[in-house]
Amino acid sequence: MSKILSVILIPVYTSQLTTEEYGVADLISVTVDLLYPLLTMTIYEAALRFLLKDKNDKKEILTVGLVITAGACGLVCILAVFITDIIHIEKYYILFCLYFASVALKSLFTYYSKGLEEINTLMLGGVINTVTFLLSNILLIVVMKLGVKGYLVSFILANFVTCFFILFRLNIRKILFPFSGIKMPILKEMLRYSIPLMPNSMSWWISNSSDRYILNYYHGAAVGGLYATAYKIPTFVSMFSDIFISAWQISAVEKFGSKESISFYRTVYRMYSSVLCICSATIIITSKIISFLLFQKDFFIAWKFVPFLAVAVVFSGIGTFVGSIFTSSMKTGFLFFSTVTAAVLNIILNICLIPQFNGYGAAFATIISYVVNWIMRIQMSKRIINMRLICMKEIFSYILIIVLAFICIGEYFSPATVVYVLIVFLNRGVLVDAFQMFRKKMRV
Repeated sequence: MSKILSVILIPVYTSQLTTEEYGVADLISVTVDLLYPLLTMTIYEAALRFLLKDKNDKKEILTVGLVITAGACGLVCILAVFITDIIHIEKYYILFCLYFASVALKSLFTYYSKGLEEINTLMLGGVINTVTFLLSNILLIVVMKLGVKGYLVSFILANFVTCFFILFRLNIRKILFPFSGIKMPILKEMLRYSIPLMPNSMSWWISNSSDRYILNYYHGAAVGGLYATAYKIPTFVSMFSDIFISAWQISAVEKFGSKESISFYRTVYRMYSSVLCICSATIIITSKIISFLLFQKDFFIAWKFVPFLAVAVVFSGIGTFVGSIFTSSMKTGFLFFSTVTAAVLNIILNICLIPQFNGYGAAFATIISYVVNWIMRIQMSKRIINMRLICMKEIFSYILIIVLAFICIGEYFSPATVVYVLIVFLNRGVLVDAFQMFRKKMRV
């Protein structure tokens, strides 16, 4: 819900902030996104996986998570002195630290709720987060005109309010106290699982966000702000992807190793891929119209980055899906090679392409690195479960998505319509299934 809201609020940001201010706000956000999985050692991922395995250890698991997260918050206060100076955001030091703490704690509590399969808590927490974020944005950015500070405080407030809600809803205080300390065997086991995921999280950050720093270096915060704004439009697709992957992680763990797991994985992958392709193609062909409705003033030109970023979302989604096979089998070390390779490739391509092609170069680099990551994971997954996930229909759909992006950038909308229809036709099965399900519901 917060992702939908961030898209809905684009007209507010683009009317109240300059491209440079939005670029600064985005730079702070992506820096925190890098630091929190690194400093917390992705302990929240371990909390989810170990709770799904044994909910009786919830006190010990949460204790480990909170102690490590608290240590990370203390460490970031020291590191932020140097980080804010390097990226020239010294005046936002306190907000930077608070933003980090709010993101790290919210991640831990959210994954803890997910591990306990507290779906209602997650849903209510999402609603509370969204409402708080919306109201604080209106008050701080529109009414009080606080600019970047208002933008950051809105995130901080929304995250902490959500944390307090989960804290009281799940009686976390009663679970933790009396405090009995950390059990070293559980700590070691959780870290053994989570530490190999750190390069994975960092590499995903590099593929998603390192381009912002290089754009800022070569072309300034204004271009970085345009690129960050363009990234908001494919959020419609990535939001669906995140919700699906969140639910899929639980199903993948439960089904792993069973007789029907292979056919189950294959069926779900193909349905998921079809939905991603149709949704992304729709975003691509309507990107100029959507941007006209959402982007204000100098931000409108950012629409030309949207089609390529929508392509990147497709390959990011299917790569993450295949990655769930490794986390389900607890062989997280397998994720290391693919993600690091893709991340290094992304940085090299960014350095080569961004100076000449600005935002286009960043988008190309992102697409290529995601494609490489997906291919490598497909190949490596065969070591765990022997199955063929993809067929020619999927490959042809991915090629057409890329072609559609180039055609739309050139504003050749008649050929684009033909390609779009082809994509929908190739993936019509998921639409037919959805229509039949709707008819059954209506009859009931």
